[in-house]
Amino acid sequence: MSDNRTIIERFAQAIGANDTEAQDRLLADDIVETYPQSGEIIRGKANRRGIIENYPGGTPRETSEVSSPRSARSPIRTARRGATSG
Repeated sequence: MSDNRTIIERFAQAIGANDTEAQDRLLADDIVETYPQSGEIIRGKANRRGIIENYPGGTPRETSEVSSPRSARSPIRTARRGATSG
């Protein structure tokens, strides 16, 4: 693949575009994703995709920009679950 920054930028673009195929290509098969607010732990790409595809209210559609406190120069796009596009 590429350097870490390029991978993160591609992943952020895939999230912003709601492109789960591109997200899957960038993730390890044994990914572990933790939702600290609910205590959920999602193990594996298939389970992650299942959460996204079956989320109540539909897949995320609206995004907003946020930036890491360590690097204000590299915005990361985050999806708000259940939001609809205008």
